[in-house]
This record gives sequence, C-alpha cells and structure tokens, in this order.
Amino acid sequence: MYLRLKNLTDLEACASLFEENGRMPVYDAIRKDLVILDDAYGISRRAFDMGGYVLYFPTTSDFRKDENKIYDAYHMDSNLYESEDVIWQDGMNDTTWKRKLFLLSSDDALVFIYPETNEKTGN
Repeated sequence: MYLRLKNLTDLEACASLFEENGRMPVYDAIRKDLVILDDAYGISRRAFDMGGYVLYFPTTSDFRKDENKIYDAYHMDSNLYESEDVIWQDGMNDTTWKRKLFLLSSDDALVFIYPETNEKTGN
C-alpha cells in the first residue's frame, strides 16, 4: 500500500496518520516537496496534470512490494533517479527514512518517500 499525494490538501487530509505513528519529520519532508509542486504548478491540478506527486510508502515491505510495479507503469529505470536523501533517522524503530526523486519529464516528477529498516532487527 502507498499514498499518492498530489498537493498539500491531500497531505493535510491524512496528517493524523503521521501524528499517530510518530512520523512528523516524514510529514514535514513531504510537505516541503508538495509546497514546491503547488507553487510551481498550482494546488488545484488534477492527477493527470503536469507537476508530479509524492508516493509515501509506510513500511519497507510496502515499498519492496510496489516499487517494481511503479517502475514498470512509468517505464522508469530504478537506477536513473535525480537524487536520494536521508530525511530522518528513526532511532526508536531503527529505521532510516529516504526520499528518492525521479524526473519523468521536464515538467513532471515522482518522489518516493520510504523507510529502510536495519536488517539485524528485522523491523
């Protein structure tokens, strides 16, 4: 499962999911990306309009299960991303939250937000 967030309204509608799970640093990182997209392409853009969106994967297994489907659907090479950043180290759960940016065209982006868990703990 993943959430597809195209603007700040989408993100704010599910803010409680981030609060309840103690993931406000992840929420803040997504918010920054959506502010950029909203400022450049408008907050009222529809899913098929230019600009792009953020895909939030709540668990490592969700990311692993769905990432290849997304790469195939968008005809993307998983190794051809613009940037990859660590957005938060969750020491309580031994998890590193990452952000990976793909440029689909000059006016369309796809941002993955996903966790990587320490293999030793198996979380």
